[in-house]
Amino acid sequence: YVDLALKFGESYELNVGARVEQGNKETKFREPGSFDAPFEVKKVDKVDVLPSINMKYKIGESSNLRLSASKTITRPVLMEAYPLEFVNLDGTIENGNEDIVNSDNYNFDLKFEIFPSNKELFAITAFSKYLQNPIERLFENTAGSGGQIITYDNSKKAVMFGAELEFLVQLDRLTENLSDFSLGFNTSLMYTKVNSENSLETNPERKLQGASPWLINADLKYEFDFSNTWSNSLSLVYNVYGKRIYAVGTRNLDHYYEMPFNKLDFIWSSKLSDNWDLKFAAENLLNPKYEIKMGEDSKKEIVEAHNFDEETFKQFHCYDLDFSLQVQQTHRAVVTFQVLLEHFSEGNYSKTWIEETLKLHEINVARCSMTLHSCCWRCGGKRT
Repeated sequence: YVDLALKFGESYELNVGARVEQGNKETKFREPGSFDAPFEVKKVDKVDVLPSINMKYKIGESSNLRLSASKTITRPVLMEAYPLEFVNLDGTIENGNEDIVNSDNYNFDLKFEIFPSNKELFAITAFSKYLQNPIERLFENTAGSGGQIITYDNSKKAVMFGAELEFLVQLDRLTENLSDFSLGFNTSLMYTKVNSENSLETNPERKLQGASPWLINADLKYEFDFSNTWSNSLSLVYNVYGKRIYAVGTRNLDHYYEMPFNKLDFIWSSKLSDNWDLKFAAENLLNPKYEIKMGEDSKKEIVEAHNFDEETFKQFHCYDLDFSLQVQQTHRAVVTFQVLLEHFSEGNYSKTWIEETLKLHEINVARCSMTLHSCCWRCGGKRT
């Protein structure tokens, strides 16, 4: 990468750079049923030039105006690009797409920010994105795969416009008794539109799959010290998103929608010394229902091999404990212990079903190289 920083007078700063990435991928596979056939080989060898520019205008001692533009890429994860069909334990079938390609993303942001103090922030951002070949999850109703299948494909293009409001305030503004507390909040409103050339889609012009029209995040933090070198913070973190497309409907089927989900986490961070850090996180304390629902605008009946009209799952509590050792300024080792507590209260589940479900969690972690709660089907297959 190349990076250049320039300063013009006391008010203007310019940062210009570019990153060059070369990606090589080789996929070997056999078509379904071709057990003795030679492996087919799919190769990708691509060089991407990713420029970026950031400009800052200093309005006053505590406020700035920022303008940025950049190009980024989104690569498909393994199961989106690999032509392997597998059956989830809830009966749904997924199949990757070997012809899927990277998404090119063009990002633009205009941000106004104020710093009332060295620990406080107020910011308003307007942003837009233009996506070429966005990667999306699709749902098909077929007779050859047990009735229904989830797959992945590129749409032609998509646009996104939105605004974000963010603030961080110290609560000693209310009373000195709250001097160790702070409140953070941000919310976003987004408009998205996709143009797809896939003739199988029920609605070629629609919202972007996985994009919520609104998001809300908030956190309440309490900071305290046990000694001059031992600092701690306790945080309650809340987030919720608006109804969004979980899978794009095809062949006259309406979309499947991910319903709003309220998530509350507790995080304890402790800096034991200059080199040792300790972090404990208890996630999803509220444990609400996670729901996927089919829209009501299908133009044909769904095949009933598996009733996917509506899926309702209980989420799980997840507990993380991280130990971090920083040997030098640029070297850090982290050890993580994770405990998963599943809740099987929504229905009658056999012992074998539960055991197989927990095995699936382990398989997904190894397959996706992600944390438990971000990749498995019980959490909606969120991409993080």
